[in-house]
Amino acid sequence: MTSEGTTLDGGLDLVEVGRRLKDARRTRGLSLTEVATTAAVTEADLTRIEEGHAESLDLESLDHLAAALRVPLLQFFPERSAAARDREMSAEARWASFPASLRLFVEQERAAKRAVSEDIIRALAGITFHSREPGTPDDWRIVYRAFLRGLHPER
Repeated sequence: MTSEGTTLDGGLDLVEVGRRLKDARRTRGLSLTEVATTAAVTEADLTRIEEGHAESLDLESLDHLAAALRVPLLQFFPERSAAARDREMSAEARWASFPASLRLFVEQERAAKRAVSEDIIRALAGITFHSREPGTPDDWRIVYRAFLRGLHPER
C-alpha cells in the first residue's frame, strides 16, 4: 500500500484511519506501547497503521484499537454527507426513500399547482416530533407551513 490514501477493506482509506487513530491516541495522552498492549497488536503494526503504511486492517483489529483508545469504532469510518448520499441515489430512489405520507403530500401540492422544491422535501423528510415523523399528508402540510414561516417570518 502506498501512503497516498489507497482505499482498501471495503472502502476504508487506511491512511485516514491511521491519522484518526494517531489523533485519538495523542488527544488521550496514550503512548504507542499502552495502546498496542491493550489492543493486542505490536508497536510496529500500530506505527505502520498510524503512518498509513499498513497493507490491510481487519474490522476486529480496528475494534480492539478503538476500545483501547476508548472511542467509538465509527470514528474511523468516513462520514458521508446527505449531499453525497443524494448524489449517489437516482431521483427515483431518492423519491422512494421519502415517507409515503410525505410523497402523497407533495403530489397533492403539485396537483394544486403549488411547487415544493426538492431541497424542502429533503429537509421535511428529516423532521420528527417525539421520535416520530408526521403520519398523514395533512400532518406534513402543517409542518410544511410552519417550515415556510420559519424561512420567511415576514409572511
